[in-house]
Amino acid sequence: MDREFWLGLIGGIFGILGAIAAIIVGAAGEALTGSSEGLYAQGAVAMIFSIVGIVAPAILDKKKWVGVLMIISGIIVLIAISSSLTPLALFPN
Repeated sequence: MDREFWLGLIGGIFGILGAIAAIIVGAAGEALTGSSEGLYAQGAVAMIFSIVGIVAPAILDKKKWVGVLMIISGIIVLIAISSSLTPLALFPN
């Protein structure tokens, strides 16, 4: 197996763990305050693009397109997770 596959697998696993954390924080926020403020959607977006990061190296043979898909999915997961977990950590009620 190539390095691209392992890099996509490790990044995808961390992305899925971050998406699960965002969904859990959204559930806790909804239980405590009554609104999740879109954390479920951000967790779902992170989950989808983490799966893309895992599947892209396994399906595609062209390393250029694999790299492009992995970079794009990594940036989207980073934006989705950081925008959902950072404000809650910095500004608790």
